[in-house]
Amino acid sequence: MSAGENIDMEADVEVEGPPTTRYRRTKTKRTSASGLPPKPKKKLPKRADVWKHFVELEDPTGKSCCRYCGIEISCDSKLVGTSPMIAHIGRCKQFKAVSEMDSQKVLGSDSNGDMKAIRFDPLGFRRAVNEMVVINELPFSFVESEGWKRFCFNVLPMYKTFSRRTCTRDIAAMFVKEKASLKNLLGVNKKRVSFTTDIWVSPTTSYNYMVITAHLIDENWQLQKRIISFKPITDHKGETISG
Repeated sequence: MSAGENIDMEADVEVEGPPTTRYRRTKTKRTSASGLPPKPKKKLPKRADVWKHFVELEDPTGKSCCRYCGIEISCDSKLVGTSPMIAHIGRCKQFKAVSEMDSQKVLGSDSNGDMKAIRFDPLGFRRAVNEMVVINELPFSFVESEGWKRFCFNVLPMYKTFSRRTCTRDIAAMFVKEKASLKNLLGVNKKRVSFTTDIWVSPTTSYNYMVITAHLIDENWQLQKRIISFKPITDHKGETISG
């Protein structure tokens, strides 16, 4: 038998045999084999200074909301980073207006009734207006009403009123921020929480609404309560409430 025939026979043997492949256990298989769920990733704090002008949104992910104009900006750390936010804050007209007005002062009175100059906080005043709309169940169009504009012009001329769309965006951003704060409050130290429900009819729309309130004791032994769900319902029947 020649050397060439030996090589052919060896080649035939290698082809006829079953292929030998090595399988690597993936991370998912190792996790499922141990029977333990994967550990959640720890959320790192935002270190960039530009984050003080934005609120990170949970849905959609990779988006942030400007605290001044309410526009959503991309902030995915793996794709774009903070560059879009830095570029936006450099051209945001609302931010420039706030920066210019931040150095202004208005006359106010202390507890004794004495007049003194106090610093005007446009962001704080704007948030107070949005909170007034929510607490008093006012329509968003209230901030565009003639009576409100006259009130601001006579009491605080330097304050610039904003539109109903801006009010809507501000309140939506406030909701996202308060929701994250509520999750943190309920998750710390695994507090015991009690839930209550309440149903009422709106005097303006005649719609039925149901609210779910969480009650808990904080670390200072103070009773806290927070609304965690609010939705319209068709009637006050038990089947509707349980559903």
